[in-house]
Amino acid sequence: MHRSSRKLALLFLLLILLPVALLTWRSVDSLRDERESVQAEALLLGGPLQDALGRLLGSLTQGMAYADPRGLDLAAYESFPEVAQAFRVNAAGRLEYPLYLPLPLGERHPAFAVAMARAEALELGDGGYATVREAYREAWRRAVSGAEEAEVLNAQGRAALAAGDLTTAAEAHRQLGLYGLSFDADGAHPATLSHLRLAEHLGPVQGLPVLADWARALLTGRYPLFPGIRQSLGAAQALVGRWPADQGGNRALKADLDRVERRLTFAERFAGPAALQLPPQTGYACGSLADGTPFLVFARRLSDGSAVGLSFDMEPLRAALQRTAAGERLAQRGFDVELLAPGATDAFSVTHRATISRVLVAGEWLGGLHLGIWAVDSSSAVSYYRKRNLAVLSAIFLLVGFVALGGYVLLRDTHREVRLARLRSDFVANVSHELRTPLAAIRINAETVLAGRYRNPERRDEFLRAIVRESERLSRLVDNIMAFAQLDSGRLVYDFQPCQLAAVVRGALEPIEPQLRYRGFRLDLAIAEDLPPLRADRSALGIAVANLLANAAKYSTERLEIAVRVATYGDGQVVEVADRGIGVPPSERARIFEKFYRASNAGAAQVAGAGVGLALTRSIAEAHGGRVELVARPSGGSRFRLVLPTARS
Repeated sequence: MHRSSRKLALLFLLLILLPVALLTWRSVDSLRDERESVQAEALLLGGPLQDALGRLLGSLTQGMAYADPRGLDLAAYESFPEVAQAFRVNAAGRLEYPLYLPLPLGERHPAFAVAMARAEALELGDGGYATVREAYREAWRRAVSGAEEAEVLNAQGRAALAAGDLTTAAEAHRQLGLYGLSFDADGAHPATLSHLRLAEHLGPVQGLPVLADWARALLTGRYPLFPGIRQSLGAAQALVGRWPADQGGNRALKADLDRVERRLTFAERFAGPAALQLPPQTGYACGSLADGTPFLVFARRLSDGSAVGLSFDMEPLRAALQRTAAGERLAQRGFDVELLAPGATDAFSVTHRATISRVLVAGEWLGGLHLGIWAVDSSSAVSYYRKRNLAVLSAIFLLVGFVALGGYVLLRDTHREVRLARLRSDFVANVSHELRTPLAAIRINAETVLAGRYRNPERRDEFLRAIVRESERLSRLVDNIMAFAQLDSGRLVYDFQPCQLAAVVRGALEPIEPQLRYRGFRLDLAIAEDLPPLRADRSALGIAVANLLANAAKYSTERLEIAVRVATYGDGQVVEVADRGIGVPPSERARIFEKFYRASNAGAAQVAGAGVGLALTRSIAEAHGGRVELVARPSGGSRFRLVLPTARS
């Protein structure tokens, strides 16, 4: 039976796995062909994406391309997230919006330089505020340019603040507003220095309007951006960061400073080589800056050689492209897109070499801008081909799953049948041995009595008692086997009637107790007689208790002690049988109640048994709504508890 079952299982797996392997190979082969189909799919999706990008850029640049340049509000374009910066350059390629000036380093007029040096020495040497103020007035009289006048005004404001003359400091600061495009000989911007110094001195309430005026002057072009202003911008942002966040105007000032920083970043990148990066005619230019940052610029060339234009922020532009209908359709097919400068296409191909990707020209008129289309997940980047292959693969995996499950069930059942057959064989052998032992004892004792081979009536009575004892043992064994057979076939029927648990236990003890005392067992009985009655099958409970007592006696080979206790247990009642026998190994305590199972140490102790007593006891307990528990005793032996509910419907 074992060999035939294994052969059937192997044949079943072979007949199923061969078609599965063939279908899997065909599906993998189809997946290889699929890559070309996905490449074509990406190419087809690229066309609508090119059109969508053209429409998006056209909507942003249309006004700038056709409107009167004198009426263009460049600041309005900066409200679009896709626009990094609107700009205007003159014919020489210098930025006029945002205004960015190089540092005009120069020499001071000699007489002015001497007067300024004397005034600064007096200021540093604590020559007295009146003397210092008069010295700076002398320097003002010797100034010959706006830059020198702005330098004197800045110094006067500094000295006045140091002396606590806020009125003079404020007046000097007001006059400096007229010198917004002036730098001193060292390249410093006096108006900027005055704003920062005065704002820090006045504090949050009065200083915030001073800084707000400085930021607006930079945004409107009254003050220029210039190399070195980033340090001043950082100082202003740090100063605002120390002021209370909930102060009126603080949030607006921070936003203006952020706009100044964005313009400064744009100017630092584009101010120097701007003329070289703009298209020679009205149109687009695309490339990468020295730091590797990609750029896309639209410029409109005017008749005087100047230009106005827009610089685009590539990431928001890409996000806007993804939100178009073409971009959403691309995402639904499992693709994503990147905007690539001309020199970035090779790096894109290397990055996405492991997946399916295509690089397309975004438009001949877009200055070399490319679209990098790539499959985020190849399985979702396919339409018809992937759906077909996924259906085949799903069927294959489902079939493999059923095969694996069927094979597992078949092998498990085969193993179970083999194990059950072995256990039944052992059961028959054990039962035969169990039956043979009392039968042999009855026969020998009966022949002895019949032959009259005894010395006196007392000896004859001893042989007769042995016959009765072995008959009762044989009767219990037969009752167990019959009850187990009825249980195994589902024909065991219980007759539930009110009964006293103490009476059931004493009834089970009555035929066994004389034998136990004859063998030398010490019995410790603690049976509560006043327990409420149970609804139970008296005969079945008697078999269950008798099995526990018989096991306690059978597996006690050295310490002949058995304790029987009947008592309440929680909301139920319990019969507890404890012994000092060989016990049950910890790893086998959960299986000891399985049919035909015997603990491994039972054979070593040379104790015969059929392996049905505890299985029958558990079944009887569960039929009564109870359970059987096994607890090891610390000094050796086992404690079995038959727990039954008092109230049972």
